[in-house]
Amino acid sequence: MCGIAGIIQFQADKQKLLPKHQLLERLSLMSDKIAHRGPDDHGTWVSNNCNVGFAHRRLSIIDLSNHAHQPMISHDNRYIITFNGEIYNYIELRQSLKKSGVIFHSNSDTEVLIECYRKYGDQCLQKFDGMFAFVLYDQQKDEIFAARDPFGEKPFYYSWINGAFVFASELSALACLPDFPKETDIETISQFLCLQYVDGEDSFFNQAKKLKPGHFLHLSNNNQLQISQYFEFNPLHEPLSYNEDDLIDELESLLIKNISRRLQADVPVGAFLSGGLDSSLVVAIAQKKLHADIQTFTIGFDNWPESEHQDAHELADYLKTQHTELLLKPDCYQLFDPIVNNLDEPNADTSLLPTYLVSKLARESVKVVLSGDGADELFAGYGRYFSTLSESDSNNFNLGKSYYSNKILTFTETELSFILNNTTPKTNHFFNELRDSLSHSSLSVINHLRKTDIEHYLPGAVLAKVDRMSMQHGLEVRTPFLSIEMARFSEKLPAHLLATKDSGKILLKKLATRYLPSHTLNRPKKGFGVPHTLWGEEQLIKKASKTLVKNSAQRQWWLNNEGVKSWIDYGKTHHSTEIYKLWSLYHVDRFIEHNAISPKDGNNPVHLWLLSEKLKQNKCQSILFSLLPAPLDDERLKKHTINQSVWVQNKQHLSYIQENDWIMNFSQVFDNVCNKLGQLPEQIIFLGVSSAELYKNSQFLRQKKVTKVLLFEDNMWNEMSVKSHNGFNQHLEKIYPTFFSIKEKQLI
Repeated sequence: MCGIAGIIQFQADKQKLLPKHQLLERLSLMSDKIAHRGPDDHGTWVSNNCNVGFAHRRLSIIDLSNHAHQPMISHDNRYIITFNGEIYNYIELRQSLKKSGVIFHSNSDTEVLIECYRKYGDQCLQKFDGMFAFVLYDQQKDEIFAARDPFGEKPFYYSWINGAFVFASELSALACLPDFPKETDIETISQFLCLQYVDGEDSFFNQAKKLKPGHFLHLSNNNQLQISQYFEFNPLHEPLSYNEDDLIDELESLLIKNISRRLQADVPVGAFLSGGLDSSLVVAIAQKKLHADIQTFTIGFDNWPESEHQDAHELADYLKTQHTELLLKPDCYQLFDPIVNNLDEPNADTSLLPTYLVSKLARESVKVVLSGDGADELFAGYGRYFSTLSESDSNNFNLGKSYYSNKILTFTETELSFILNNTTPKTNHFFNELRDSLSHSSLSVINHLRKTDIEHYLPGAVLAKVDRMSMQHGLEVRTPFLSIEMARFSEKLPAHLLATKDSGKILLKKLATRYLPSHTLNRPKKGFGVPHTLWGEEQLIKKASKTLVKNSAQRQWWLNNEGVKSWIDYGKTHHSTEIYKLWSLYHVDRFIEHNAISPKDGNNPVHLWLLSEKLKQNKCQSILFSLLPAPLDDERLKKHTINQSVWVQNKQHLSYIQENDWIMNFSQVFDNVCNKLGQLPEQIIFLGVSSAELYKNSQFLRQKKVTKVLLFEDNMWNEMSVKSHNGFNQHLEKIYPTFFSIKEKQLI
C-alpha cells in the first residue's frame, strides 16, 4: 500500500507547460503531502518530453527489495506505473503469465499488474482480487490507463489545472498545487452534513473529482478522457434455489481462500478484533484453519457498558491469539482536532478516532492487519435494515423515503434549512434521486438496501475512514470479505439467508457456528463509534458551542449562526443534544477553517476575508477594501437593504464593516472608508470590484492622488497604474510579488 500522484500535461496551456525542473518540484510537493502513506521509499519519474510525471510513496509489504521500487518501468521501457494497493492473487497470475513466456525481474505484484495489462488490456481488472488505485502510462501509444478497485478501498482523486490532468491518493496533494482553487459550495456542505461524507464522483473541493469504485479511465494524448465501469454489485431479482449447506460450504471456501491470500506478505500480519461477528470469524479461520498465529488488536472505552473490548478479550482467549488492547478515556477527545486537521477530505464517521488509535496501536507491532469491513453490506448486518424490513409491510410504504431518512441521514433536508444559509433545490434533488433509485425496481427490500450501501455508504464513509486513519500510521488494512468473487456469491443469496425483521447476516452466522462459541453469535451489534452520549456533554458540546456560535465572516456564507445557537441552547436546556449532528457540524467547520476553504463564488464575503487574512500575514501595508455591488443571497439579510460590504485594513489591523441601508456609489464608499481611516492611501487593493467600475472612476482616483491599484478579478491579480490622461495602464496577469511565496501564483 502506498501513495501515488502525478501530472499529465498532454495538452496543457502552452504558457503553463511546466519544464522538467518545475514539474519535478510540483511532483515533490505532492509527494511530500502523502509521505505518511509510504514511509519506506519514494521516487519520481518524468517522460523525456515532460508530458507525464509520476510520484510515488512506498509502504513496502511484498518484495522489500529495490526491484519493487516505484514508479516502476517495464523491462522494455514501454509501461510506467505508480500503483497503490495489493493484488492478492498475484502469485496465481504470475504463474499463468510465466507459462505464456513472460519473464519477471522482481517478486512484486506491481510487475504482475503491468504484464497483465500488457496481455489483457483493461480486461485485466476482472482477473484481480485486490484493492488498488493505479495509473499506467503506455509510452508507445502515448496514453494513460488508470483504475480503482471494485469497492473503493483505495482512493483516487483527479482534477484539471491549466489544461493538465493531475491525480493523487489524497486531496491534499492536489490542493497544494499553486493553481488549485480550494473552493466548495453550499450543496457540498449540505450533502456532507446529511451523509457524513461526500458521495459519488464529487469531492469536497469543487475543482476535484473522485474516480468511482469499479471504474477505470483512459486519457488520450489529445486530452480525451473516457471513464468506464467494470464492476457493479447486482443482486438477483429472483435468487435461485440452493441447498443451504452447500451455500455455507461455498462461503467457507471463499473466506478461507480470501484470508489465505491476504495473509501473504513479507512483513508481520495482524488483525483488528472488535468482538463482533465479522472480525471474529476472520481471525478464527486464520487461526483454526490456516494456523496463522496472528496478533490481534482492539480498542475499548473506559466506563462504557457497550464497549466491545471485553468481548474481544474473551474471543482472543478462546482463539489463543497474541492480543493487545487499549482502553480509551474521555480525554482522548483532545485528539479530534489534530485528526480533522490531518484529513484531506472531511469524514464525520464517529469511529474516526478509535480507528485512528487502534491503527496506531497495531502499527507498533505489525505492518498489515485483516479486518471485517464489508460483511455488513454484503450479508445484511445493519440494524437499519431490520427496522426498514419491519416497516415494509405497512400500507403506502415507500422504501426510498423510509431508508434515506434519519435512519441513515445525520441531518434531513428540513433540518438543514434551520442551520444553513442559502440551501438550494440541488440538495433536495440529490436525495430525491437516491430515494427514487430504491423505489423504481423489482429488487427485494433487502437487496435494494445492500446495493445502495455498497455503492454509497461503504466507499464514502467506511472504507475512506479506514484508509485515512490507518495510512496516517503507515498501516495496511486488508478486507477478506471484499472481492469480486465474494460479491458474486453474495448476489445470489435468497433474502431469508440474509436478514429478517430482527436479525441479519444469517448465513454468515451459520458458518460461524463451525468456528465460534454459540453464545457470541447473536450479540447485539455495538458499532465502533465513540460513546458520545457518555462523554459528549463535557467535551464536544463545550468545544463546539464555543466555536460554532461565532458570527465570523469566514462562516457566515454557509452557517446560520443564530439557528445553530438556538439549536444548541435548546439541546442544553432540555438535555437532548443530538451529539452525532453536532459532531458533523463541528467537523466540517473545523475542516473549512483549517484548510482556508472559500466559496465557489469569488466575490463572496468569506473569499474576500481569506484574501484579506493572507495579505495581512504577508505584512501588506496598504489600505484594503471591497465593494459588493449586489446584495448577498442570504435569507437573514433580506430584512435589510444591503448594497455594500466593506473590509478595511490599515497596516496590521483588519476590521469587517457591514453597513445596513447603504446605497452608495464608488466615490461615496471610497470617501467613507478614508474618513474612517483618517488618511488618503497611495496604493489600494480592491477585492470584489470589477475593472469596468474602476475605469469609470479613474478620474476620481487621480484626483485623490492614487498612483497604483491592485485588482483581484476572475481569480487573478491585475496591477494597474493610474495615469493623468489615459485612465489605467492595465498589466493583466502580472503578479504582485509581495503577496506570494516563491511557489504560489495566487492567494487561494
